[in-house]
Amino acid sequence: MMRQPVLGTSLALLALLAAGCAEELGPEVMPTAEVRGTVAFRGAPVGTGFLEFAPVDGTVGLVTSARLKPDGTFHARKVPLGTVGIRLVGARLPETGRPDLNRALFLLTQAHLIHRRIDPAGTGRLNIDLGVEAARIAGQSAR
Repeated sequence: MMRQPVLGTSLALLALLAAGCAEELGPEVMPTAEVRGTVAFRGAPVGTGFLEFAPVDGTVGLVTSARLKPDGTFHARKVPLGTVGIRLVGARLPETGRPDLNRALFLLTQAHLIHRRIDPAGTGRLNIDLGVEAARIAGQSAR
């Protein structure tokens, strides 16, 4: 019959410990900004798919995305402040005739290889030229 007092004391202690674990200050607020811009390939708008923004290099925040409009523009909300990696999702990309650039364009759809810094005031305009980004990646992989 000694089990009831031990069980009752254990449950009371567990309840006190659980109450002490509650967050007193609420959830941490992650600073964000709105970002607008364009996505093009060699001057031609990329008007399909989405851009995905993910925090990288110690930036704190959540992944967010923005739809690309037919004219290549986008408007992203709640983009984490700091450095973000950007990836294309569902975009129709042109055939370049160069295997190294085609592979680089493919890689831009698989990983967050475009990095940009987002500041507290937003960035004004974030313009991305996939031709430049693909050439950068192709140049790195050739080394």
